[in-house]
Amino acid sequence: MPRCLSFIVIISVLSACTLGPTSTPQPTPLMTDVDPEEYALFSAMLDQNLVGYDPEAAAVIRDQTSPNIDHLEFALKGPYKLPEELVQAYRLRNDQPYTLAPSFALKQAYTLMPQAEYDALLRTDSMSWEDFETEYPQARGVFVFSRAGLDAARDQALVSLSYYCGSLCLEGGMFLMVKEDGVWKVEQEVASWQA
Repeated sequence: MPRCLSFIVIISVLSACTLGPTSTPQPTPLMTDVDPEEYALFSAMLDQNLVGYDPEAAAVIRDQTSPNIDHLEFALKGPYKLPEELVQAYRLRNDQPYTLAPSFALKQAYTLMPQAEYDALLRTDSMSWEDFETEYPQARGVFVFSRAGLDAARDQALVSLSYYCGSLCLEGGMFLMVKEDGVWKVEQEVASWQA
């Protein structure tokens, strides 16, 4: 009888090992994709023309977010008291560049510019602004977003937007956004920059 019991136990153990995954909980992978709510937010920002570009022009958007925490630090030195929840969410989401997908819902046509092409555009010994105008004849510049720091209710956000429009043309800002009746709107521009 003990031999039979041992045999049954061994068969049971082997069967359990080969039947597939066990019920042991596995760690949840960290979310690395840009949140769909962020695309709605980015789209609203472009549709509201926050940086004064030609709304009839096609939009060119850098295909990577900018994790530049300097924009946040610059905004924190300003006169506006930012909600701590949004500041922390912004810091967490801007830990590295994230690749954007063609998930924008814009009124005008848009193109995602590869990061390498954007880097070449900024180098004086590489792609020139004339090259940009040849490659993107319907566009006037390149938009660069940070990730958005969203609150728990997902109706407030802190996000940075820059617009590169030529060798001596750059403008942008850090925006406190609110969602009202399902639409993202600017509550306050808390910092701005221009070159």
